Amino acid sequence: MRTKYLLTAGIAAYLPIAANAAIIEGYGVSTGASTASNCPSYCTSAGGGDFQSDIDGGEFSSTAYALETSYAVGEAYAALNGSSYLPTLKVQASSDAGKQGSATAFGIQGFTYSGAATTIDLGINLHGSVEDNPSGYAYNVLEARVAVLKGSQLDYYADFGTLVYEIAWDLDNLGIESVFINTGIDIDAPGMISFDIANGDDFYVVAELSATGQNGYADAWNTLTMAFDDDTGLQAASVGAVPVPAAAWLFGSGLLALIGFARRRQ
Repeated sequence: MRTKYLLTAGIAAYLPIAANAAIIEGYGVSTGASTASNCPSYCTSAGGGDFQSDIDGGEFSSTAYALETSYAVGEAYAALNGSSYLPTLKVQASSDAGKQGSATAFGIQGFTYSGAATTIDLGINLHGSVEDNPSGYAYNVLEARVAVLKGSQLDYYADFGTLVYEIAWDLDNLGIESVFINTGIDIDAPGMISFDIANGDDFYVVAELSATGQNGYADAWNTLTMAFDDDTGLQAASVGAVPVPAAAWLFGSGLLALIGFARRRQ
């Protein structure tokens, strides 16, 4: 999805991107949630089975939320926030026997680095709980995948595998990490990506968290979290994450004044 910005009274929301460093596209968050009514082992439309879904977010979105409760529960939340504006992702899914809930939270954030060449560690932690119901076929799991891709342009597509392995084929892959939880209460599943970066480099952090709840539950509402060991010199591309230089504010104020003057003339 492409978002086109218009020079209107909403100019203040546009200026942080214009004042930003080299990252110009590709960042944002998306969420999806779905439930299915007929899942004896796999979900099917045979015998009147039905599927319902909810989606939210897209390129340049800073938050997204989806909830579907027709036959089970699927809930997802994604945001670009925190001190480094990395994606924060939450999902949960649960269902009774013969039904299924699922949820996916997805996020991309772009960064520009200024400083001496260095190695950065991106710490990853998935915290959640997964439990099967006592009887009947059950499949409940949490899965998180994170990648670091070097480049300043990336077409936004809210599916980790398609984006990383197909759309971003021409970007440098600096590392991929996957973590899972398939059983246990309040489990931490840690991971890490270490990558080398040089002055002026641009890179993206791509993350996806998914939950499937079939005859049980998979709860990661306590989140997939990520943090750089040192974010000195990193500038995030997210809307609102980049301080706007005084010159940009003066430009914006002048443009708004001209708009207001033109309206008064009319």
